Amino acid sequence: MGLSTSTIATNPGMVTRTELIGKFRQDLVRNDKLRIFLTVDKDKQWITEHEFAEYLRLLSKVNPRILKLLYSATSILGGFPFLAKSEQLSRPELWIACQIHCGDHGLFDLQEYAKLVFQSFALASNLTDDIKQSLEKTIQEPNEKNAPECIESDEKDVSAIISRERGESTYKLPENARWESYLEPLEKQVMRASDMLLLTTLFLIVSANEPLDKLNAQVWNTYEQYAMLLVRYVDVQINAKNINDYWINQDQFISLQHFFGLVLKKLFKPLILKVQAKADSVIDCTIRHALTEETTLVNNSSFAYMSHALSGIIDVNYDNMIKLYCGAESGFSIRSLEMKIFKWRAPTIFIIEGKRISEKAQKSNKRYINFAERFPYKLSTKDWQKNGETICYAVVMRSPWTVSNKSNFGDSATTIVSLSPRFDVYKAKRSANVYFNTLGMGIGFGNDQPVIKNSVKKYIAGGVSLTLDSTLEFGVFRHLLGSNSFFETSNILHEDFEDRLIITDVEVWGVGTSKELQEQKRQWAWEKKVAEERQSVNIRNMGEERAFLEMAGVIGNHGSNGGSV
Repeated sequence: MGLSTSTIATNPGMVTRTELIGKFRQDLVRNDKLRIFLTVDKDKQWITEHEFAEYLRLLSKVNPRILKLLYSATSILGGFPFLAKSEQLSRPELWIACQIHCGDHGLFDLQEYAKLVFQSFALASNLTDDIKQSLEKTIQEPNEKNAPECIESDEKDVSAIISRERGESTYKLPENARWESYLEPLEKQVMRASDMLLLTTLFLIVSANEPLDKLNAQVWNTYEQYAMLLVRYVDVQINAKNINDYWINQDQFISLQHFFGLVLKKLFKPLILKVQAKADSVIDCTIRHALTEETTLVNNSSFAYMSHALSGIIDVNYDNMIKLYCGAESGFSIRSLEMKIFKWRAPTIFIIEGKRISEKAQKSNKRYINFAERFPYKLSTKDWQKNGETICYAVVMRSPWTVSNKSNFGDSATTIVSLSPRFDVYKAKRSANVYFNTLGMGIGFGNDQPVIKNSVKKYIAGGVSLTLDSTLEFGVFRHLLGSNSFFETSNILHEDFEDRLIITDVEVWGVGTSKELQEQKRQWAWEKKVAEERQSVNIRNMGEERAFLEMAGVIGNHGSNGGSV
């Protein structure tokens, strides 16, 4: 199966199936990499599931279905431009799929690549024997949970493609390599939400550089919790108990396109390196990175999730983040927060986490009642909002922090990101969208300046806003449709809601270049040295002054003898 094919056809611009495949591979592979790959074990046409696992180092048995899903999807993708289920993965198919994931070929833009990836996984998910039985039952007894009416027709489309491959039909050559036109017959496919969760979990693990051959159930479950937050972005009603009843369509899948593209490239990269080295030995291309320091909110597993949740908003990696403030270490107060973050001139990520406050606590907690009296009316709880669940928001700030008791600061790049109990993004519509109030009104993102007049203190919360009290104990995220707010409403969740929480953690991380990080570290080192020297001088002087004062009888020795000079 080489690259050299004839493009002769009876009609200009028309080619046979074999010629069309050859044309695609010519456009995709512009050098001898495919030939090199095919010459290694050249007598072996098929790649077994175990060999596939060895290529990707996915040797752990913690979740066998994820390997079957990847294996089948790779076979389907490798058959492009004819996507169809295959029981085995051939060597050319493996390389073609790998090149689609990893190559800078320019044949697909990000949107079309996302559709192609979805369709390969959707076919792999839907057309396995156990899933097919579920689909047949779904067709007979349709439900309203994303089980589409088009499933039956989609299976006919697949059959038509398979039949067409066996015939001698001719096909129109893509104009200017516009290969996305071959995606149209399958664009109404669906995949199981449970399979989406499997893929997302694996993607987070790969992103965190966890060794794939040593995965265990504990590691998998840790990352799966974060993966569920991303799956709930596409449908807030999905949870661990009902996930097998839901389906993910193409539009929902590609709404997370910024997340999986680079991860798939990273997953398949070892194969690329192996071929480039013209060797059949395993090449360790994984560079283990880890955070220099971990906290409650930012650790290796949460960072893998967070880095993708913030993708497209700000680029974060293991080398460009530095902890500026941690409430658990420095104390939960506006003053300590101000001392830690106001000197940082590069972008920051402000993170708060807490628990949804119950109706009972809202009525009995006096400090919360005092906070709530200053806040606008309360919205009723939705059925997908559970008491006591973890709520986490991050705010990406590019503007430096400053005290703003009279006017707001912040530019149009400020973004609020929901991290838990589901992922979502709220981008700024206008600038001057943040205040940092030192007069007892805390911090607001998306709010107008609070009212502080005589004995009256009142928050002016925006339609899409995050409001924190001055003690960093309580917070409210508000989402109102159709409001004239500083931030855009959700692209996915079209309803009014509020998250009211008791805050358990607050952290602020700086994001900057290595130069900025080094300059900031030098500044902190200098300030620490000056503070230590000042403390040393004060202690020495205090000793001398204390002796004099004791002699004078001003302090100490206030017994019957008194003091004398």
